[in-house]
Amino acid sequence: MLEDPNIDVETLRSLEKSAVGVIVDKNGEILHQGPMAVRQQYDLYTEEEHDVWKILYTRQRAQLEEIGYPVWLEAGDRIGLSAERIPKFSDLRKEIKQKTGWQPVPVEGFLDAHDYFSYLAKRQFPTVPSIRKREELEFISAPDVFHDAFGHLPMHTHPTFADFLQLFGQTALKSHTEEEMIQMQRLYWFTVEYCIIDYKGELRVCGSGHMSGIKEARYSLTDEVTKKPFNLDDVIHQEFNPHILQPIMFVIDSYDQLYAAMQEMAERMDEKYPGEDEPKEPVHGSIFFIDF
Repeated sequence: MLEDPNIDVETLRSLEKSAVGVIVDKNGEILHQGPMAVRQQYDLYTEEEHDVWKILYTRQRAQLEEIGYPVWLEAGDRIGLSAERIPKFSDLRKEIKQKTGWQPVPVEGFLDAHDYFSYLAKRQFPTVPSIRKREELEFISAPDVFHDAFGHLPMHTHPTFADFLQLFGQTALKSHTEEEMIQMQRLYWFTVEYCIIDYKGELRVCGSGHMSGIKEARYSLTDEVTKKPFNLDDVIHQEFNPHILQPIMFVIDSYDQLYAAMQEMAERMDEKYPGEDEPKEPVHGSIFFIDF
């Protein structure tokens, strides 16, 4: 199939996409399966796409040296991220899985909240293999490989963050009402996607949207943004608009603080629905990811 000159790259990529995909290795062993699962067809990346990755990586890494969370930068180096080429998920999977059991799972398309959190509950992170176009360097309205691999995956090697994120998925799946799911989405937005950490008395960005978004990262540390100490109830009741530069940010002391907050959220769910792992009818919703 790959040798057919009459089939273009985008058509080839779409052929392996399905609502519920099952991806196997050359021996027929299942690597992963789930909603919108695909295979990262690495040989189909063009030099233009690798160039886009290099531009994004080079300029964002330089900025993050000044304003990013150093622990994240070190983690990115450890899993082998570099400016030269789009990373192979198989390489990232090997590095991350041996540290915390997490692994990237290639998906394409928008997952609803229930499907997304189902992946997290299994220590699998939905990772989009496609990359934005050169004219979208400044803004992208959907996740891509730079946002997911560069912005998200490094911190999956951090033991506390890894535990926090899995517990997040498990807890979100217990949502019985739309309002409960919305609260979980807000908590995700203001911790995983956009978050500021007090690092040795200096504010540094640490959310994945910050790490992959050049405008948002620097803007979030300006005086134009209201910065509030992290408080679980404040966060789950804080509305957000994913289509603008965020006017409010929450500041954490450490990932231990996030994990403790998630334990509290899990306990609240258990008290409301004792003995239930998930509702009989899953609550669906949307997950928004916007890079600036």
